[in-house]
Amino acid sequence: MATPKEECEELMSAVMPHAEELLAKHGEFFPFGATLSPSNEVILAAAHTGQEQPPSLDVIRLLEEGFRQGAAQARYKATALVYDVRVVPPKKAEKQDAIAVRLDHRDRYAVVVYFPYVLTPSGEPALDAPFATAVDAPIFAST
Repeated sequence: MATPKEECEELMSAVMPHAEELLAKHGEFFPFGATLSPSNEVILAAAHTGQEQPPSLDVIRLLEEGFRQGAAQARYKATALVYDVRVVPPKKAEKQDAIAVRLDHRDRYAVVVYFPYVLTPSGEPALDAPFATAVDAPIFAST
């Protein structure tokens, strides 16, 4: 049986190629996510506010609300929320672009994994070493 961390890593492995592809094509991306069902099915998730260029926070809120509803109905055992941020990586002094993957598991495992990156001259993202930060588990807090 997989641990909550292993199940979240499975979700992260499913979303990272999509984030990298979007960065390579567009140089940025709107927040998106994925869910892991009790039967271990990974499903990508997106949200639309009705606006063509919505603020990222609005998209994140919609995704979180959908994740919370699904968690309350026991449809998910883990969720991943993926967004583009600027962070200061460990041992660095300045902010850098990063792919953030917030992972929430029903067994109260919650972490944000950051993948700092730079876009190469060809537009491909070159990822630096990831780092993680433990966070509260907002998606499964009421389950």
